[in-house]
Amino acid sequence: MKRFAGSLLSITLISGCVSTPIQPQAESFSAQGWGATNCQEMMTDLATAEQHAIQGLNKHMYEAWLSGFISGVNYADASLYDVAGDMGPEEVLMLLKTYCAGHPQTSIPLAMQALFQDWLQSGKSVKESPQ
Repeated sequence: MKRFAGSLLSITLISGCVSTPIQPQAESFSAQGWGATNCQEMMTDLATAEQHAIQGLNKHMYEAWLSGFISGVNYADASLYDVAGDMGPEEVLMLLKTYCAGHPQTSIPLAMQALFQDWLQSGKSVKESPQ
C-alpha cells in the first residue's frame, strides 16, 4: 500500500498542470471495501440512502472509506502531511460526488486521484504538519 500511494502521489505530481481534475488513465491496484466501486454505483447508493429508512448509512460508509483512503495516502508519502487539508469527510464526499456526476464510469480511487491532483496543484488544501 505504501508503494502504491507513493506511486499515486508521484503520478499525481508529474501529471500535467491542469486546474480542474482530469480523467485518470487506468487502475493498477486493488481497492477494498466501499470504495471498490465506480462513481455511478456510488451515486446510486447515495441516492438510495437518501430515499429510505437507512438514510445516511451509505453516506457514512463512503465517508469512512474516504477517510481511510486519504489517511493511507498521507501515511505513504513522508513529504505529505494531509492531502485533504481542512476538509472533512462530508466536504470530500461532496467534491467526489460533483466529480462523479461528470465521470460515472470512473472508479472511486481513480476519481480521488483526480481530486488529489487538483488539490495538490492548486495548493489550496494541503495542510502542513503541526510539528
